[in-house]
Amino acid sequence: MLVVSNIDLRTNAVIIKPSTFLKSSVRGSILNVNNDYRYMKIGYYVSLHAEILGNKVVPTTENAIDAYRPPVMLVRASKSGTPIMPYLVTDSVKQIMAEFSFPIVVFAVNPFSFNGFQTAKNRTALYRAVKSLGMNYRYAVCAQPLRGGMVSVKSFFGECAHLG
Repeated sequence: MLVVSNIDLRTNAVIIKPSTFLKSSVRGSILNVNNDYRYMKIGYYVSLHAEILGNKVVPTTENAIDAYRPPVMLVRASKSGTPIMPYLVTDSVKQIMAEFSFPIVVFAVNPFSFNGFQTAKNRTALYRAVKSLGMNYRYAVCAQPLRGGMVSVKSFFGECAHLG
């Protein structure tokens, strides 16, 4: 397995830089370890190049794109047996408030935003989050209640931020 990474990894595996890989026609299994897999970013192009060459690659371009769309990621996680919090995809603040109590995390679903989320602790903050992340209510958002305490956070294909 060939590892393609722009991150300094401590491993005995053969590692090449994305810029070198993108100029090559390497065949085999590829592990793409980059810090950004969004569309039009280097991590995405590493996976795309590997797929075009007929290589088995992790993550695939489909998985990389899906990981940045919370509703798609939640459906896929649920189907794989990963427990998830309930969620709602809507552009209606009233529907969110009818379904969940505060605090609520609101994720952008629109095609122009990546990694966008806000935490709403009250009605005013929820209206602001839905309006902002939904681009003036043009796009739906994905909302989930925040329940219980947070013991640890693991982020795959994304960023972590302080929610307090």
